[in-house]
Amino acid sequence: MDEKGQMFVEFAVCLPIFLLLAFVIISVSFWGLGNAYVREAAFEAARYYSVTNNAERAVSLAKKTFISSGGELFIQPGSLKVNVRRQGTQAVAEVTAVPRFKTLGVDRVDKLHKKATCNMENRYRNPGDYL
Repeated sequence: MDEKGQMFVEFAVCLPIFLLLAFVIISVSFWGLGNAYVREAAFEAARYYSVTNNAERAVSLAKKTFISSGGELFIQPGSLKVNVRRQGTQAVAEVTAVPRFKTLGVDRVDKLHKKATCNMENRYRNPGDYL
């Protein structure tokens, strides 16, 4: 029995499976990294707003943090929207962005939306209450 060319047949069967697996890993990684950068921007905005009570600067810091960390590699440029507000004793930051790449071609993940809250402002403004 002649086994010449068997390696090429096995390679032809395994290559599409390997390429699909590699594509899935890369695609999910891009989505996950974009998600992490959006979450970090939301946290920074909430933290800064809870300390300073300056919404404009908190939004600016969130965008600066996002850009300086390389988040625009994974998010469509200009799609980052930051909303900062006070809700009772908490500072709330909501950040939405559109991913640059659709995960596995699924269109239902059209926006990343992260919400962060921070309620430390009273401790920073009135440190005597906590000593």
